[in-house]
Amino acid sequence: MVLFARIALFFYTGLLITLCLINLDAGGLKPVMAFDKLLHVGAYFTFGFIAILGSRTQRQQLTMLTIGFALGIALEVAQTTLTSYRGGDLADQIANTLGLMLSYTCSKISSVRKLLHLK
Repeated sequence: MVLFARIALFFYTGLLITLCLINLDAGGLKPVMAFDKLLHVGAYFTFGFIAILGSRTQRQQLTMLTIGFALGIALEVAQTTLTSYRGGDLADQIANTLGLMLSYTCSKISSVRKLLHLK
């Protein structure tokens, strides 16, 4: 399961980067943005959860969550500096961080740990 989760995280990260840098106006996705902060929480919750599944130790989990945090910052900066149609937002980074924290908290609940066979 660890190898599968790591492969899934690789592809999910690529999807996350792509979705954060595309022009939403061109694709007709602008109406989705009404739920922007919930989407950020959900996206980074998913990132964190897959990262935790792909980690063998507590230290690896925290490292992967730190990488997720750094990815969120990098994408917000990239939206501001590399695109003319997107902008970085501190509230988005807060939502990203909340998603990561929720995934970590959920992974510590004993019933979830048993279900996912986490140590």
